[in-house]
Amino acid sequence: MVRERFSSVHVLTIPIAIVAAVLDRASSGERKQISYDVAGTAAYGYPHWQHGIAGEWWRPWPSPDETRAMLACSGIEFVPRHAWGARPPKGWDRLKVQPVPRFFVHHTTETECFDFSSCSQRMRYWQNFHMDTRDWFDLGYSFLIGGDGRVYVARGWDASGAHTKGHNEDALAASFIGDFSRHLPTPRAIWALHRLLQCGVALGKIRPDYTVHGHRDAGCTSCPGDALYAYISQWANFGGKLQKYICSTPGSNNRSVPH
Repeated sequence: MVRERFSSVHVLTIPIAIVAAVLDRASSGERKQISYDVAGTAAYGYPHWQHGIAGEWWRPWPSPDETRAMLACSGIEFVPRHAWGARPPKGWDRLKVQPVPRFFVHHTTETECFDFSSCSQRMRYWQNFHMDTRDWFDLGYSFLIGGDGRVYVARGWDASGAHTKGHNEDALAASFIGDFSRHLPTPRAIWALHRLLQCGVALGKIRPDYTVHGHRDAGCTSCPGDALYAYISQWANFGGKLQKYICSTPGSNNRSVPH
């Protein structure tokens, strides 16, 4: 049996399949088998989950639902944890609500990044800050988006976060790397967020009727910056200020990040 493996060294680029695919071709002409994993659903360092660039689950060609998910996620460049140099997390908890009904948009503040090297450096900086200074389990967000348009995997689709106090167990969050108080992220970065949301719905990680919120809709913060907040507030599925609105000093582990 001949195995042909197609993968990226650093980044999981998704043209049609969701991640690196492994095709087994039997010399007798038997049906091809495909192995794939949705970026963000593999372990990426979390205990008891499968490790590596892509977990391998062997099955026949994808079902119609899986194919729709692949197409919805097409074009996204996911950078897995090992590729940007992540530390192992101190621990993790699974989301209590899935699919999640809401998605939060953040910004990290400080320096923007526009290529793989600088964005990976910012990822390591923020992970160290969250784990060492804040004493959290890991980087607080589900995903981060660089000015290069890549989606950097932090806690992924299934782990509870430390991004929005009061909503860490029933919501996902993506943070744009940089300060977007006065200007928007790059068009590539904004496009990546739109595709990430579509991907999450197709994978069953986000409810089809989800609402989008800025971090400031759940607590006393300026995050995700005035310019970015004004932009997302124009979306049809923008949810605005939430009833559960908390103003407090962040604590340890899975509590929300300050801005």
